Amino acid sequence: SISGFEHLHNALGLNRPIILLTAHTGSFYTIAIALGQLGIHIDPVARTVDDSQYNPLPQQYFEHSNYFLTQTKMQGRYVFTNNANKIDRHIISACKNNGILLVLPDIPRKFIPTSRFPVQLLGKKASLPTRIIDLGIKYNALFLTVWSTIELKPDYSFKRHLRIDPGISTADKKTILQNYADRLSSIVRREPWQWMGTAIINQYDEETA
Repeated sequence: SISGFEHLHNALGLNRPIILLTAHTGSFYTIAIALGQLGIHIDPVARTVDDSQYNPLPQQYFEHSNYFLTQTKMQGRYVFTNNANKIDRHIISACKNNGILLVLPDIPRKFIPTSRFPVQLLGKKASLPTRIIDLGIKYNALFLTVWSTIELKPDYSFKRHLRIDPGISTADKKTILQNYADRLSSIVRREPWQWMGTAIINQYDEETA
């Protein structure tokens, strides 16, 4: 099910690039697939598979297969970035052509140590990567938050729910990222099991850094 689709529909009518901010919640891979079934072309930004000796071969195979198979179900394509913030140049053309990018900025400093901005996350001092946020601001993008969750029904079956929030109507990086952090905090406090970051929550706390 999808709620709040009118927020994305209104944004599409403004002929500007759109950056959908989400997190590693629920079935986040299905966001681009679900919206693709409505004819909406979305390019998710994803981390490049680590093909080095430090990433076990079974994990490498799984990650490559996951990207390949999920991309066949979506209208867009993956835009890859690595831990050094090296980004596929397709992101620039997507912005210039008023495309839609799906970004997951809930990455702790351990994985992306540079180009970060301080926020309050779950009431603690934290930071989030800013490279793509900065690019979006440069190209006058619209920012919306979207959340994919998995909900248990009374008969113990489950359904995927996609919620699209109202846009963040500002070009100020601090406001954009703090709004995102506040909305993510609200979801995690209500349903901590939805967020993959709950398992490594201490890595987000930079109070003592």
